Amino acid sequence: MENAQGKGMSKGCLVALIIAGSLLVVVIILMVTCYIYKDDLAKMAANTLVNGLKVELAKYEYPDVDTVQFNSLADAFVDRLEEEKPLNFQTYSEFMGTLQTVMGDKKFAADEVEVVQDAFVQYYPELKELLPKVDQEPKAGIDSASAE
Repeated sequence: MENAQGKGMSKGCLVALIIAGSLLVVVIILMVTCYIYKDDLAKMAANTLVNGLKVELAKYEYPDVDTVQFNSLADAFVDRLEEEKPLNFQTYSEFMGTLQTVMGDKKFAADEVEVVQDAFVQYYPELKELLPKVDQEPKAGIDSASAE
């Protein structure tokens, strides 16, 4: 008797094709879901990063940095970001680039606080009123003419 040649695919090949097809469908569904919720995902990423900055600032307690003021500015930024619909991704990407540069060394240093505050204000100019007031006037009792 002759052995009949197999017609069609082997079971192993068929199982592999079914698994590959299922994975492809799952990846497509994930891509569509991410596209639909891209604003929410971006807002969540910014919120997570800003909260991480607040934690880093509290951990190191720099004497010349007002953490209460920074936290209020950060909270106001996050609140405005959550209200924004739709998200301006060009401005958002510039902002996130600044934050990623600041956190590139895994430490939020005191000299980087002003950079982050400026990034908040650049994204939402109305937050400028929450920035700390810098005294530009010379201190009383110090006279540059009498120092000579």
